[in-house]
Amino acid sequence: MIIGPNGAGKTTFLKMISGGIKPALCKVILDGEDVSQLPTSEVIKKGVVLVPSGKANFPELTVEENLRLGLYVGKKGVSRKEILSEIYDLFPVLKERRTQVAGTLSGGEQKMLAIARGLAATPKILLLDEPSFGLAPKVVESIYNSFRKIKETGTSIIISEQGISTALDFREIIDQVYFIINHEFTFRGKIDELESMEDVRRVYFGV
Repeated sequence: MIIGPNGAGKTTFLKMISGGIKPALCKVILDGEDVSQLPTSEVIKKGVVLVPSGKANFPELTVEENLRLGLYVGKKGVSRKEILSEIYDLFPVLKERRTQVAGTLSGGEQKMLAIARGLAATPKILLLDEPSFGLAPKVVESIYNSFRKIKETGTSIIISEQGISTALDFREIIDQVYFIINHEFTFRGKIDELESMEDVRRVYFGV
């Protein structure tokens, strides 16, 4: 997980990994290959998918139509029916709403749909930009519980969050945490170590 205050550079970092921003002073290496200058569509084909913060669905399409768009850009030769079934097992509410227009879903359901559409592309690495933003605590808990199951399938997840509380609440599923401020990473380690960092104490606890 990457945490840092608003404007710290979290979204920029995720966009560089996913091909949305071309880095000038560094490289993005995936499985030994430099993918820094590839278009986003090619990065997706190589298994990196970004789910942006905020509303990231096609509101005029149904839930299943949104998911099928994700299936379209996913790996060839993989059973799309099976992928769709796995997604509905992970997010049962989306199965219930599969014929409903996405724009009429609740905020939590729309976030689940955005994550599910990212998963439909069968990524190796799923990038999630502030998935808890604006959601009720129970919805956040449900979404983070789904991350636990996603990890079990072998998909790596990189999450960015603005607040430290989410990292603390779900520390048991977070392998590594990075703190970024002013576009610079100042910490990498376990969440328990992060709480004692001076930068973190100053930004989040006013110490």
